[in-house]
Amino acid sequence: MPAFPTQAPAPRTYRGEQLQRIAYPLGGIGAGSVCLSGTGALGQWSIRNRPDLLSNLPMVAVLALDGHLDRVLEGPVPHWRIHQPWGKAFKGTGQGGEDLAHGLRRCRGAAFTARFPFAQVELEQADLPVQVRLSAWSPFIPSDPDASSLPAAVLEYTITNRSAQAVRGEFAWHARNLLGGQETTAARGDGFLLRGGGVDRPWEQVAVRVACPQAATVDCAWPGGSWCLVRAIPSAWMRSRSRENREHPQQKSPGGSLFAPLRLEPGTSTTVTVLVSWHAPESDLRCGHDQPPCADAAARHQRGGHRPWYAGRYGDADAVASDLLARLPDLRRRSRAFADTLHAATLPAPVAEAVTANLGILRSPTVLRQVDGRLWAFEGCHDDNGSCHGSCTHVWNYAQALPHLFPALERSLRETEFLVSQDAAGHQNFRSSLPIRTTDHGFHAASDGQLGGLMKLHREWLICGDLAWLRRLWPAAQTSFAWMVQAWDPKRDGIIDQPHHNTYDIEFHGRDPMTQGFYAGAAAAMAAMAAALGEDPAPYAALHQRAAAGFADCRDPAGWLVQRRPDPASFTAKPGQPEYGFRDDAVLAPVIAAEGPLYQIGKAVLSDATTGPWLARACGLDGVVDPAPVAEQLDAVVRHNLRHDLSDQDNCQRGDYAFGDEGGLLVASWPAGGRPQIPMPYADEVWTGQEYAVAAQLIAAGRCEQGLAVVALARARYDGVRRNPFDEVECGHWYARALASYDLLAACTGARYDAATRTLHLAPAFSGDFTTFLAWDGGFGTVGVRGGKPFVEAVEGRLEPARIAYIPCPR
Repeated sequence: MPAFPTQAPAPRTYRGEQLQRIAYPLGGIGAGSVCLSGTGALGQWSIRNRPDLLSNLPMVAVLALDGHLDRVLEGPVPHWRIHQPWGKAFKGTGQGGEDLAHGLRRCRGAAFTARFPFAQVELEQADLPVQVRLSAWSPFIPSDPDASSLPAAVLEYTITNRSAQAVRGEFAWHARNLLGGQETTAARGDGFLLRGGGVDRPWEQVAVRVACPQAATVDCAWPGGSWCLVRAIPSAWMRSRSRENREHPQQKSPGGSLFAPLRLEPGTSTTVTVLVSWHAPESDLRCGHDQPPCADAAARHQRGGHRPWYAGRYGDADAVASDLLARLPDLRRRSRAFADTLHAATLPAPVAEAVTANLGILRSPTVLRQVDGRLWAFEGCHDDNGSCHGSCTHVWNYAQALPHLFPALERSLRETEFLVSQDAAGHQNFRSSLPIRTTDHGFHAASDGQLGGLMKLHREWLICGDLAWLRRLWPAAQTSFAWMVQAWDPKRDGIIDQPHHNTYDIEFHGRDPMTQGFYAGAAAAMAAMAAALGEDPAPYAALHQRAAAGFADCRDPAGWLVQRRPDPASFTAKPGQPEYGFRDDAVLAPVIAAEGPLYQIGKAVLSDATTGPWLARACGLDGVVDPAPVAEQLDAVVRHNLRHDLSDQDNCQRGDYAFGDEGGLLVASWPAGGRPQIPMPYADEVWTGQEYAVAAQLIAAGRCEQGLAVVALARARYDGVRRNPFDEVECGHWYARALASYDLLAACTGARYDAATRTLHLAPAFSGDFTTFLAWDGGFGTVGVRGGKPFVEAVEGRLEPARIAYIPCPR
């Protein structure tokens, strides 16, 4: 059995071509974001309650030193940005990027390193007497969702005099008003405020504030005019403007500037902190079908669009900035403590990178938090809108970071699913409406999503230990489970064989291993929760046993788990019901006649076949199915679906996820033949979230080298050259399924705290001593084994387990 590393791996540093695609999200949970590029530039200003990944009007920092050319404090412009169509107002790819400031002098090189939630850019310019390092971050503190939901980014420029002579000069920050409209600005003493103009969104604001050792001056008197050089914010021209212009801060202006004087003795450093905050308290974002008006005031209030959480706490962007500046030392200290603790884990390097690189999803535009504090999310982000609304249950099943880092926010998702998006009969709409309100129930329930919700309900109870909370949701959980049994297992024989919708956006017909595994896990969760609440668990336990047997019965002589498809002769085409896999189409009629419904998997090796047992383990439910067929299935997945080179693989769907000489794990394959003529549509794709779930299962089962190989292949595709290392894409950017990577922590170490019994679990998959990060409801710290004995060290909050259940790694 391989051993744990003796030291925590150092985060990867990206240089040269590896900087091309980096876009690192800064901002708060559900508050919108702006991205830091690998060269230190800001862009992708998604600060108006929706993604805006083509918004790249520049805000630039400039260093002007006596005797040296002024330079923008960024590395070289990435090559791929040339001639790109940046946003709806962009004049055309042949117009030379006149609004993007690409032609300004920059530093010749940069190096980018991330230690979530911090990112660091070291700028390289040999002929400057100073070294410049940018540290960019936003507050992120587990179990403190409010401190972690601020609409702001902090940029700390540390300038060090590496020469033998004193250095004088000026640090400048220039920002064009990216909100459009009248583009008016108003000075705020140590900064300025960019306001939205006209009648479109006059309430939108961006505040820029500065904190530095010497008093800064503010200029909000830029000239207008379509051909003024200020359109490109040329630093030398801005710096040469007269003092008189800087003393008229209240007139209308298309942008603003800050100037901080610098004087550095040899070997000394100074830090200039720029804080950018935003405030868009209203929106027209509304998802889901409206239902008949309800009588309660809360429902009437939700007839408008989404309002973010911060709108109920702050009156404008300047209030956000003032609060953040007042608390900056404490928020920096606590965020730094989290970063240091997270990155102190002695984990294999691919695991550490996969875990930390995907946490940015939580502060990307994928996630929203409405004004009452409840969380809501898309599956991912398109360029200018969300991808697939509704905190989709069958996708967010995979996301394991939020329930541990911010348990209260994850509990709000369960409350929405069971108490708002579920009807009286127990049918659950797997896409919740925004603003959160009663949903329609005209489409299928998602089998994996609704079954997985019961396992996650069990997980949330174990994390918080609040039996009263579980009791409040228990009646809805019972109704949900009863509805699913009646809809999909009406014979109550433990076999889901009725048509059932799932994460592949189609319906499986007949028994399939993926859904059977979810069924077994959900029934086990119901039995465990019933027992905890003093109710009879026997009916659920009996159904669990039958469902687990049905999972095992999916075993095929070929050596893996397969779908048991019904006889095609028992089906006829049903016009008007294409969602069931039928088409009233003369071309497809022979296919349906021969094979039955479209989009099935049949004898495929499905990488998701054991996702149900994986989710069960992640939710504190071990052994919900016989481990033997799980082991056989993982063998088949590694043997047939794991490809180290995809050059000979055809994929007619979304090939950009992985292709050519890249490696990856296929969603499905048919090594023994029998591929349907029109199979499940995503079969030939590669999904990182699925890769991490499979890798976690392999590692937890002691097959560490195989699991690490899967993780390494996934991360190799996100190298900064071809793809953004901090944005794993599926149906959109920052796709939620990729948060399955967080479970790699538990897979490697077995670390989990059960607040219901005050038990700390440790079951390492590697040999030797180790340290790992652990978050619990109310704090975080490190746990592990030192000198062969378990230890617990809280960093924030308290953790005092009554018992430590330690299972040493078998050698």
